[in-house]
Amino acid sequence: MESGYRVGERVDGLYDENTDGMWYPGRVQCVHAAETRPDGSSGPIYEVLYDDGEAETQVRPEFLRQHIPGTICVGTRVLSRYDGGDEAYPGQVADVQSDGRYTIAYDDGEVEEDVALELITEQETEAPTSAESEPIQPQEQTQAAAPEEVQAADLGPEKLDSNVDTVHSSEEPSNPGTEEPSVEYTDIVNALDLLESRLEDAVSTKSELSILVKQMRAYPQLTVALIQERDGERLVLAALKFHQSHAVIQCYGFVLLRRLCFLCAKSTHYLLRNDIVEIVLQAMNTFAEDAILQASACGVLAVFTRVHAGLRILLEYQVSKIVLSTLVYHKTYSVHTRQVHYYACEGTEPLLL
Repeated sequence: MESGYRVGERVDGLYDENTDGMWYPGRVQCVHAAETRPDGSSGPIYEVLYDDGEAETQVRPEFLRQHIPGTICVGTRVLSRYDGGDEAYPGQVADVQSDGRYTIAYDDGEVEEDVALELITEQETEAPTSAESEPIQPQEQTQAAAPEEVQAADLGPEKLDSNVDTVHSSEEPSNPGTEEPSVEYTDIVNALDLLESRLEDAVSTKSELSILVKQMRAYPQLTVALIQERDGERLVLAALKFHQSHAVIQCYGFVLLRRLCFLCAKSTHYLLRNDIVEIVLQAMNTFAEDAILQASACGVLAVFTRVHAGLRILLEYQVSKIVLSTLVYHKTYSVHTRQVHYYACEGTEPLLL
């Protein structure tokens, strides 16, 4: 069968089937052979890894297009003309501002805000090599399908550096003062307030964590700043401890904390001091058969290898043995165990060096 897109091809996707009406750039990771859908139609299904780290495993072709240069998002590798000069420097998009300008985090550590699109060009990146260049035939699932909301919350691989002890945190949000607060500002604040006031309500907790994950993706700097300002790390830890028997809540919490720690070393150290590793390992033990949870757990453990304190704690708990056991348990390939394999390898590599 001739598919519309190939593994490694650059594409733009309407993430989550166009819920926000925005195109996000990424790359096709896998092509599944034509499948019959509930509406009777058929066609290939794609796995896409977006530039900002999000991943979707069940994307229909009507929600993809060939990549249009200039379509960028948080995480896109770019060359940017610093301060409007003639020379372009490599970096990546750190934030998409509400006025259509960008914040660029350069590879040399410099951060520049209010960068106009005309000063930015995409940096050419090589397509990942893959043995899966041909469509994968549908296989019988050995595991129950995960809820769509958890799949939508999955975060893909951010580039980790085990030798880095500090990460530039985002700026504090500007005080709205007499101005009307932005919608995203209000949504994040409301989610944090409800997370605290309705902590014992599992449905509410799941909903608020879901909102925070989505806001973290769309407005990373603002979300990180408000989480720090309003004691959000403590709230998420409290939710994880109180709802230890709810796998979906654990997944959302781990996804949120992974991205938070990726953006801010201060939050990483706070979580490490407050037993986050024990919480994650307990969830992995409780839900050993849940591939989605195992992938989320391995993902948040991997981000702790960025700092020396995290490496020390992970070695102390012999996390590499636990993660390797997870790999063995979930060795049978599926769209869910694929993520377990990736995050498990990402987390154990620094521990084995």
